[in-house]
Amino acid sequence: MGVPVWIDYDDLLTNIPNDNPAAEGYAKYQKVIRLLIANATAVTVSTEVLKDEFDKLRKASVTHCQCIPNALPDFLKLPSCSTQALSPGFLWRGGITHVEDLHETEDAIMCACNSLRKNITFIGYHPSILMKKLGKNADHLPASGLMEYFDILNQRLWEVVIVPLTDNKFNRCKSN
Repeated sequence: MGVPVWIDYDDLLTNIPNDNPAAEGYAKYQKVIRLLIANATAVTVSTEVLKDEFDKLRKASVTHCQCIPNALPDFLKLPSCSTQALSPGFLWRGGITHVEDLHETEDAIMCACNSLRKNITFIGYHPSILMKKLGKNADHLPASGLMEYFDILNQRLWEVVIVPLTDNKFNRCKSN
């Protein structure tokens, strides 16, 4: 109809691992997602790896995807590290879509917490089985959204923040 269409993707929705709860929901839209990527006037993505993946779907198109890295909005004022109280121990944050990522590093987390006598705080997903194994060395802070997550980070500073990701194409397309 001659109307320009600009789409922006932050994830590799054409290759979501089966262990990710979002995979089933997006499975029925694969044909539409691929059609949009192939035919949109402009496609922007958050990483170069994601750009390379989507450019393969745009072979017939004259224009290629453009990479615009994610960034924090200008209005979000994060305090400097020097103004925050140090919370000893580790921080892991993620939602239910990161269960497999967490599972792959469970032994390393257990070992680090036990041998270093450090606590770990989980923000977002509540890994009840792992927390039971860790006992008093683990706590959980629920975060219902991105802004609540930032609020928690504004209040405390952990010694170590871990963000393990399973090595797969979907995770390699994620932005920092």
